[in-house]
Formats: sequence, structure tokens, C-alpha cells
Amino acid sequence: MALPAHQPLLPINEYEAAFRKGTMQITDHIHTLETSGRSSRAAREALNSSLIQLNELSEYNKVWIEQNVPAEYRKGWDRAFESSLYATPTAVGGAYGDRAFGMLHREAIETLAYNMKDRTDLALAQVGRQVADQYRDVGMSEALKRQFTGETIRQSTQNMVGRLQAQGLTTFSDRAGRKWGLDAYCSMVARTTTRQATTQGTLLRARRLGYERIHISEHTPTCELCAPYQGLVFTTNSDDKEYPYYYDYVPFHPNCLHTVSVYIKRYDNNAEALRQKANQPLRDRRPPSEKAAYKSLQAANQKSRALQNQYSNYLTRLGQDKVGTIQSFARSKAAGSARYQELQAAYRQAGIS
Repeated sequence: MALPAHQPLLPINEYEAAFRKGTMQITDHIHTLETSGRSSRAAREALNSSLIQLNELSEYNKVWIEQNVPAEYRKGWDRAFESSLYATPTAVGGAYGDRAFGMLHREAIETLAYNMKDRTDLALAQVGRQVADQYRDVGMSEALKRQFTGETIRQSTQNMVGRLQAQGLTTFSDRAGRKWGLDAYCSMVARTTTRQATTQGTLLRARRLGYERIHISEHTPTCELCAPYQGLVFTTNSDDKEYPYYYDYVPFHPNCLHTVSVYIKRYDNNAEALRQKANQPLRDRRPPSEKAAYKSLQAANQKSRALQNQYSNYLTRLGQDKVGTIQSFARSKAAGSARYQELQAAYRQAGIS
């Protein structure tokens, strides 16, 4: 894997947008069956278009990983000594050359990149298999049904569209049996892996230079999983009895925002207070106001995901020509406009037909 020394990161929101658009186009292919000719031919064309779309997502995923994972790792290395507790010291860290950096850290970077690609490739492959299987199974059963019942091609096509919609082409189960949308899963893996890369870059620079204590960042509002740990100092040396041992906590969970930085006690004016805090039992120290703020944030995120899912369902059943962009859909829904009511009626009718 080539190591880009200082290439800019490809924004995570662009990655998410690419997967969102790709999965929507896959589901939108179902809608084309309604206006196509023979359902068997239309199904083959929709299937081929869907598989091409999945292949394009796979290629995009590969390029994004190759550029972002090394760059995030490098960011963690570069910013290892940037602290929110005190002014960043200028006499620590030492110099390094790009060649030495690449040779030293290639294995760690490639492991992170491989793990992300393995997880996302498995998701893409599973969706690809079920897309092919579902189109094939539905197409064959509808063809047989038409033979024995005398059903018209239009009726058969409508039945096929309904069955494909109900099966959720881009939804799959991970190794733990949890249900995911392809775009949501790949975005989660990307966010988590890049955070892991940044953290590993920081930790390995600290270890190489002999620094054993690290500080976990603070964010407000934060969740109940991160709250007991954030803002604390840990040690990577089990013989260091001043601070609790660091067990590779960060990231604490998928989509976690926390980072680590090197902690140098002599630069911290509040070092003793922080040491005492670090040695207290771990607990959720958030005040009620922060818990309420986090709950509100989660509710807003849940509302946003629900809107995205609803838009995807409408897109699958009605097509983008009728539904429009997600922005216009959201505005119409929020206003309870006549256009939104018309879309609702068309959506229900399409589900019945």
C-alpha cells in the first residue's frame, strides 16, 4: 500500500454520501420494472445495473481506504503532543523523515486498512449475493405464476416490484446477527476505523519516544459509555502506579469521537487534581443537563435516520422523478404540504397495486 505523506483527507461525509447514493440507485432500479416491458428481461437489466453499482462502490471504497487510513494514522502521529490541558511543548517529539515513517508504520497501517476493507467487502459481497438471489427467485416464481394463472405481464411486474421492495435489497446481517443498511454499516466502519488509525498513530509515537501516559479527550455532550473515561489520564506502563492502566479503550464504540494525546505531567498546572480524579472509581459524572443534551442529540439523530429510511422507501416505490431530492422531501414533510400528501397517497397506492 502506498503511503501518502501529506495528502488531504477525503471527507467522511463524502464517503457517506457516495454509499447513500449508491444504495438508493440500487433500490431505485426496482422502480424501473414498473415501466419496463417483459418482467424477466427487465429484472435481468435491473440486476445487472445493481451489480455494476455495487462494483463501483467497492472500487470507491478501496480508493477511500488507501488514502484515508494512512492519512488518519499520520494525523495521530503528527498531533500526538497537542493537548487541551496545556500549551503544546515545542521541545518534544523529535524529527522524522517520511521514508523512516513509512518503513516504521507500514505494518500497522496496512492492518487497519485490511480490517476495514475486509468488513466492508463482506458487506458488499453479502448484499451482492442477496440482490442476485432475490431478483432470480422473484423473477422465476412470477414467471411460473404467470404461466399457471394467466396473469398479465403488468400484473406480474407489479407483484415482482412489491416483493422486491418488501425484501430490502440493501439490508443485511453482520456477524453478530444485527440488521444494517449497507450505507449505514459502511459509514460506521469508516468512522470507527479512521478513529482507530488516529489513535494508533498517537500511541505508537508515544511508545517510540518513551512516553507512557496518555490523556483522553473531552466532548460535550457525550454518551454513558464514554463519560466515565473522558478527560482522564491513563498509563501504558503496568508498573506505573500513579495512574490506571490503559486497555486500548479509544474508540469506545462505533462512531466514537474521542481521541488520545500524550500527557506530560510537568506541563500541567492541575496535575495533582487530575491524578486524583484518574484514580477514583470509574463512573458517569455527567450532570443532568449534559445527559439531557445527549438525549436530545440522539433523538435528533434518530429522527434524521428515520427520515432517511422513509425517503429511501419512497424512492424505491415511486422513483426519484416523483419523490425528488431528500431536501425537498424533508421540506414538504415538515410543512405537511399538499405535495407531501400526494406522495403519501401515491406511496400507499403503489403498495396496494
